[in-house]
Amino acid sequence: MKPRQAFSLVLWLLVIWVPACGYQTKPPETAAAIAPPVRVAKVRKADVPRMIDTVGTAKPSISVHVRGRVDGLIKKVHFTEGAEVREGQLLYEVDSESYESGLKEAQATLEASIAHQKLTLIEKDRAEKLSKAGASPVEVFEKARASYENAVAAVARDMAKRDVARLNLGYCKVTAPISGIAGKMETDGGSLTRGYDPRPVITINHSRPVYVEFALPEKLLSQVRAAARGPEPFRVEIRKTSQSKPLLGTVNFIDNQVDQPTGTITLRSEFPNLDSAIWPGEFFEVTVTLSIDKGVLTMPLGALGQGTQGSHAYVLQNDNTVRLRQIKTRRIDRDLVLLDEGLKEGELVVTEGVVRLLDGMKVHLLDNQGGP
Repeated sequence: MKPRQAFSLVLWLLVIWVPACGYQTKPPETAAAIAPPVRVAKVRKADVPRMIDTVGTAKPSISVHVRGRVDGLIKKVHFTEGAEVREGQLLYEVDSESYESGLKEAQATLEASIAHQKLTLIEKDRAEKLSKAGASPVEVFEKARASYENAVAAVARDMAKRDVARLNLGYCKVTAPISGIAGKMETDGGSLTRGYDPRPVITINHSRPVYVEFALPEKLLSQVRAAARGPEPFRVEIRKTSQSKPLLGTVNFIDNQVDQPTGTITLRSEFPNLDSAIWPGEFFEVTVTLSIDKGVLTMPLGALGQGTQGSHAYVLQNDNTVRLRQIKTRRIDRDLVLLDEGLKEGELVVTEGVVRLLDGMKVHLLDNQGGP
């Protein structure tokens, strides 16, 4: 027998002999069950707004394209591009020499017509007297009266021409129709501007107040219309970034039809913009408050669980055990769950450590500020 085989035989005999001598092996101790650590939060009543997030674009409340109303060279420019202009402020001048001459010509023609009208009036009056005295045929009087009436019409015609010439001369000085910010001049001084040219010489934007337009899905149309008809203002918040301070406004326009290609409805909100913080063309994050659920029970989103029987939450008992409770939710709003059934105000629900729990399990409650 080899030495290794002999050693194995002796060891086997010892294993058999030791229990026979009254010695018993001690069973291993079962490790004590460790209560899983959890954090909890109270079920509370709150007024929760129903908010929708989207994006919008700022637009001026009034945008006017300023064009020349007469043909001519731009002689002088009296404003600075990008600067604020006031209503009635002179913007630029068109060369007016030809229009001044036209006004003088129209005025002279009118004066000649007025003189001719006076002459025909004298002839009409003389013919009328002679006709009544029987010293002149009635036909002479009728002819004189027709000449007078023709002269009156000529005066009215020439007066209208004079007024048009005066207007054209006035149009040579182009003033701002509204107050606002002047845009880039689309043509330079000395360039020709034409009254029929569709291109504007300058665009003025009035942005106090300013509008922000945005779109919402058509499935929200009924809620949008209800919010617009509600007793409280239809409020909107906008932010340039998620960290920036929100600006508050109200919806003042809902489009009269759904945009079929996108399946959205366009809305427009108005902001006072007294400090010009909103600039036309900017993009904003828009939060629309459609309604407010008042006095509804809420719990943190972390407490919500889903199972084969629907939504549930673990409720902390007085003996530091947790019970599984089936609940009925109304909706989820960001980090809150709005509840309809299953929980009561003031009950404690587990918000952290949920995945390790079973119904009736004892738990170790952690400090909600992060310490045990």
